Amino acid sequence: MFARIIDLLYQGDQATITEFFLAWLGAGVTVTHFPAIGLNPAMVFVSSVTYSFVVVSGTNNFLQLAFQAFSGLTGPTNLGPIGTAPIWNALATLIDDRFLALGFDENQPILLVGHSYGAAGCAALAARMRNADEKRTISILTFGLPKPGDSRLIQLLSRVTSVHCANAGDLVCAVPPAIGQSIWFHLIVGNPLAVNWDNWKEPSEYLNIASDGEETQGPLPEVLANVIGPLIIRA
Repeated sequence: MFARIIDLLYQGDQATITEFFLAWLGAGVTVTHFPAIGLNPAMVFVSSVTYSFVVVSGTNNFLQLAFQAFSGLTGPTNLGPIGTAPIWNALATLIDDRFLALGFDENQPILLVGHSYGAAGCAALAARMRNADEKRTISILTFGLPKPGDSRLIQLLSRVTSVHCANAGDLVCAVPPAIGQSIWFHLIVGNPLAVNWDNWKEPSEYLNIASDGEETQGPLPEVLANVIGPLIIRA
């Protein structure tokens, strides 16, 4: 379902996305679109009186790819409570600012959904939100999440209801590689740079998806219901 929404975001098909959410969640929800431009991926925000969520696409131009590539060449940047790539932290701030500008309630349950670049931004925002408020209901659903940051970010994410989906053999989820994962690249870039890569951490569990769409390993599908269940119940 959300994977299909992300695909429609890449296509820029705002009308179909809006029709889907209105049919699923009812006419009482507000659907707001932001197209991809520059460093900003496409996003759609959905809210009601009781919950809100966002779906964020991934990389769709060379500028975004280049900035992420350069950010990943060193270890996570220390940004206070978390360490991550500045471009991912900037995306997290943009998403948060748009939530606030749209008048969404900061105390509402919130769901963050993202693919790749969008997933990393959602992960950074979820960690920041949990650091700021231990009691808020925060859920995150990612597809093709790269290693989003340091151990502090991962620890904060562990206190958020999370499902991280990855296609079988998806290399993005292993980027940047640890020294043991990519000795040849370690030899090319040298010790200081490669050692910093080991500071990038990944979530402890992925829901790995085979090419035919079947689960191959990871948490049970019921975990996914814990993330989107509140929306289904309210719908």
